[in-house]
Amino acid sequence: MANESIPKTRNEISSEKCKEYVHFFALYEHRNSLTLLCSDLNKKNQSQLTNFLTKRIISTTLMSRPNEGSFCTLELCDEENKDVQSQSLICFHMPIITTNYEIKAADGDDQEVETDENKEFFVCLLISSEVNLEFFRPELQEFCSHLTSQLTSQMDYDKDQFGSYLSGWYQVSVQYLCRCVSHMGSDISLLFHSASMNRFLEINSRRARTLRCSSS
Repeated sequence: MANESIPKTRNEISSEKCKEYVHFFALYEHRNSLTLLCSDLNKKNQSQLTNFLTKRIISTTLMSRPNEGSFCTLELCDEENKDVQSQSLICFHMPIITTNYEIKAADGDDQEVETDENKEFFVCLLISSEVNLEFFRPELQEFCSHLTSQLTSQMDYDKDQFGSYLSGWYQVSVQYLCRCVSHMGSDISLLFHSASMNRFLEINSRRARTLRCSSS
C-alpha cells in the first residue's frame, strides 16, 4: 500500500528547529480595483498575484467578510524564464475595512469626525505549500488585524512601516511555538501545567516579541 502524504500538524511545523520557508506578503487598497501598497514579491509575481486576487474577489463575496481570513493555493512562475519551475504557494488573505475620520474645527478645537466612506484593504501572506498554514488561522487573523488601527489613523500610508511589520508575519504567527520550546528548555513543563489549569504564563523579557508564549 502506497504511503499517503499526511499534513503536518501545528506542533510538527513549529518543532523543526524554527525551519525557514520562503515566504512573502502583499498589502492592497481596494476600491474599484486592487492597488498595491507594498510587497516583497518581484514585479512579475506581484502582477500574477494581483490578477489572481482580482478574479477571486469578483467571483466571491470576500470583501463582505472583513477580518475573516481565507486560504487558497496558487502557482507563481517566472514568465521570462520557462526553465524555472513555478512555485506552489498557499495564500492566506484577509480583507480589512477601516472607518475614516477627518479633522473638523468645532468651537475653536480640532475634532475627529467619522465619515460615511470606509476604506477597504486586502492583506496577503504567502508561503510554500509544504506548510499547512490553516493550523495557524487564529494567529494569522490576529496578526493582520493589528494593521487596522494603523490603516485608520494614517492619511498618507507609510509603506515602509507596513512592509517592516508584514515581513515578520511568519516569525510572529508560526514560529512562536518552537521559540517557546527553545527558550524555556526543561521549564516547558510550567507552560503545560498552566494550560491544564486554564491559566496564562507570562514571561518577563526584553525580547517580548521573541518569547511569545500562551497556554490558552
